[in-house]
Amino acid sequence: MTITIFGDSCPSCNKTIESIKTAAQQIDANITINVSEDIMQMVRLNIFQTPAIVIDNEVVSLGKSFNIDEAKKLILKHI
Repeated sequence: MTITIFGDSCPSCNKTIESIKTAAQQIDANITINVSEDIMQMVRLNIFQTPAIVIDNEVVSLGKSFNIDEAKKLILKHI
């Protein structure tokens, strides 16, 4: 599983990045986490709100901040 988090270093993005990283590590150490601010990739994926979470090339969340418990639920839903 590969999770990409798109964000622009805002507090909400930073919280979500840390929550997703922690949750992923607790679920499976083999989950790959990428953090990106690539505007062109965001446009290609129709991402116009951050933080945005993409799991295995599917946009699964836009503009929502996640705590660790919410991040775990989101990841487990897509395993």
